[in-house]
Amino acid sequence: MLKRVLTGIVGLIIILPVFVFSGYEVGKYVFIGLFFLLTIMSLFEAGKCIGLSKKFWIVIPTYVFSAAYMVAVIFFSDTPWGSTYLIPIIACFIFVIFAISMLSRGVVRVSQTAEMLLVSSYVTFGLTSVVLLRYSNETYGNLVYLLIFVGAWMTDTGAYFIGRFLGKHKLIPTVSPKKTVEGAIGGIVVCMASFAGYALLVSNIHSLKINWLALLLAGLFVSVISQFGDLIMSYLKREHGIKDFSSLLPGHGGILDRFDSMIPVAMFLYILNTVFKVMIFYE
Repeated sequence: MLKRVLTGIVGLIIILPVFVFSGYEVGKYVFIGLFFLLTIMSLFEAGKCIGLSKKFWIVIPTYVFSAAYMVAVIFFSDTPWGSTYLIPIIACFIFVIFAISMLSRGVVRVSQTAEMLLVSSYVTFGLTSVVLLRYSNETYGNLVYLLIFVGAWMTDTGAYFIGRFLGKHKLIPTVSPKKTVEGAIGGIVVCMASFAGYALLVSNIHSLKINWLALLLAGLFVSVISQFGDLIMSYLKREHGIKDFSSLLPGHGGILDRFDSMIPVAMFLYILNTVFKVMIFYE
């Protein structure tokens, strides 16, 4: 536990200034660079888990695709490269990866290729959503994006402590033996309470009103989605017989172990905020 806490403190010391200064021009590129780096590191961990870390002809095109996707949607969203051409480019990438897999003559199995494509797309879409939401100022995305971290971390914290002291009924023991139904419910309650606390703080600082129904429903769904994100990656690790994706973060595991629950939450809040234009904060 001590190692986990110390790693978390060091992580906050590194990441917090990036978040604080992300509204400035230079800070914006540092912020984007951070999530680009996290994406590539996550894909490396995924490739190692799937057994492709040394199959460079598969993993390197995956890195290139992820980088190209992030650049296209972040910097060229209003041009054909970020809209019209993006889906054909993704389709061509999928074709090329499967073609490379076929030419390997069994060195890379089709199942490995498909798994790498699925995981890399999932991770890239999720971490890119953090950046897109951060700079979606039209609907106060620059305030909403922090709910990704509040929701995921507070759900994890609430589920851990409430599950530890009150947990009696196993949630999905075949995937994660330690998670309990009581912990899952506790995570939801803590997440919704944390959303309320964050919203009150933000509304006072920026003199904004709060859409309480949208906020609390978002907190409910975020907590559930966060726990599913955690379980999905636990399922992937269990399938490949590993405990952690890496040992990069003492007490936490790897980047994917730390960001597993945030990935689907980021996609959900991005869609909620920018596609459905659900206003959590308003004037």
